[in-house]
Amino acid sequence: MDSGDVVLFTTTLLAIVNPLSSVVLFATMSGRFGGVIQRRMANQSAFAVLVILLVCVWIGRPLLQVLGISVPMLQGAGGLILLLYGIRMVTVEELKLTAAEQESAEEMRYNIEVRAMVRELLRRETSVIRPELRPLADRIGVFH
Repeated sequence: MDSGDVVLFTTTLLAIVNPLSSVVLFATMSGRFGGVIQRRMANQSAFAVLVILLVCVWIGRPLLQVLGISVPMLQGAGGLILLLYGIRMVTVEELKLTAAEQESAEEMRYNIEVRAMVRELLRRETSVIRPELRPLADRIGVFH
């Protein structure tokens, strides 16, 4: 194994595990627990990830061969999935609300308690946790 293989392995592993996103998610989910529980949660999560990665390393290729899937086919399918998600992210589509969703937005628009609650949630908002909050607030007229 030369240095090029080590670099390729390391960058692939970092892309799969994505430690920066994992840290943010872990901090968000475990913030209300004490240090001992957080440490136990981190250890259990790390062990679970290790087991999943090892199972994929050991069983991945044989499983693909049994299913008749080649690595280039898998890469192509992954590329198509990324393309579809990318197109969805860059194209702006109007929200397609059902009649019930439109009516509930109208009912919430005139409910003082709901509007106050949405304002408070917006004050505390982080887009990672509640990405749907801003469109809801816009529909019920909190910004107007």
